[in-house]
Amino acid sequence: MIRMNKRGLYCWLAAALSVFMLMMVCACGGGNTSDKTDNTEKPKLASVRLESLTLDDGNYFLDFNKEVFEYTVTLPDGRPPIPRVNATAAEGVTVEIFQCYIPDGETTGSARIIVTDGEGSNTYTVKFERNKNCGFVLQYDDRYEFRLSAEASNAKNVEFVSDNEEALSVTRSGLMHAKKVCQTPITVKATSGGEVVDTLVIDRIEKAHINLFLLTGQSSAQGCYSNTTMKDADLNAKQLAKVEKIGRDGIVYSYDYHPLSSNTEAYKIRQTLYDMNSIKKQGVQNSLGKTWYALSGEKVVFLHTAYSGAPIQSWLDLKRHDEAGRYTSSGYNFYEDTQKAYKRLMTLLGENYEIIRTANFWNQGGTAMVSIYDKRLSNYISSGDAGFDASKLMTAEEYYRLFMLMHNDMKTDFGVEYVGI
Repeated sequence: MIRMNKRGLYCWLAAALSVFMLMMVCACGGGNTSDKTDNTEKPKLASVRLESLTLDDGNYFLDFNKEVFEYTVTLPDGRPPIPRVNATAAEGVTVEIFQCYIPDGETTGSARIIVTDGEGSNTYTVKFERNKNCGFVLQYDDRYEFRLSAEASNAKNVEFVSDNEEALSVTRSGLMHAKKVCQTPITVKATSGGEVVDTLVIDRIEKAHINLFLLTGQSSAQGCYSNTTMKDADLNAKQLAKVEKIGRDGIVYSYDYHPLSSNTEAYKIRQTLYDMNSIKKQGVQNSLGKTWYALSGEKVVFLHTAYSGAPIQSWLDLKRHDEAGRYTSSGYNFYEDTQKAYKRLMTLLGENYEIIRTANFWNQGGTAMVSIYDKRLSNYISSGDAGFDASKLMTAEEYYRLFMLMHNDMKTDFGVEYVGI
């Protein structure tokens, strides 16, 4: 049985017409799929099954049956957040979930759920499809171009107007900006010569799904360098001029706790949340954030707490680990700083964003190969210093141990799921 929301019947009819009576189930809210005309012999399934399969968004519904392995969920047009799939199985059974993503320019994507026991495995698939007959939804801070229908494409001197500028503004050329989460429909009209030639209804503006990427470690992760350390006083400006641009607003953001180079734009707005398309900044963030969005259609916010030269001991929680220390005469402990920055960032993200994935990108360790951290000094002892003993250089095993102390704390405190090193 298929349960439909208020748009369900309309979307079912539209889907039925579009596939010319193929035996499939479609609802603007979901369902399961089948094809009774396929007589191909299927491989024998393992006995293991899921116990439940659900979505985290009440706007959609899955009619789960453990013997049905393929489902389709129909989404509105625009840029709706893709529901996250949740699944459970019996004790002792492993469940792996690979969430769906739909890059801009594409209309479909799938989530896969692999359930495994000692006897074998099965894969459940949930396909998500955008369908213009199921409405139109945007996410917070989206920019989206109003595309005129074929009937209105020849209209001259077209202007656009929103009936709720506070929630959704639109330029005279038709670029819409979702400025506020809003559950009330918004109408944008295209006019020519005072007459309405096209209309778009935005059913709602949802919280934006966003990836939180911690950027941690030392100078290679910090990403900006000071003119005072360079022979060419203009080198920093020359480098910034070559920084790869994000290319559009509303997809990649950053919160920088310790940006280097006091003469850069990034330093001047430190400890604020900003759109990276508006600020030139050296480092990996631009290319990483831009590429991630291009491949996934998911926004990114960086929490940037890396610091030049920071020893791994200064990245350990002082309240948990005796090995933890501080760095420089300023007494920096970067785990402590990351906790402060994380708390502040969560406040800034507020009611407008929903974090769907958290990862830590760690770039550190070069200094530890040639210098010895001294907790009493809050600094390194280098090869040219009195008291340097090469036999006390950190081993790979010790570095891994300290890294895992930090990583496990980050899993607990920040919800880190993945690490890039």
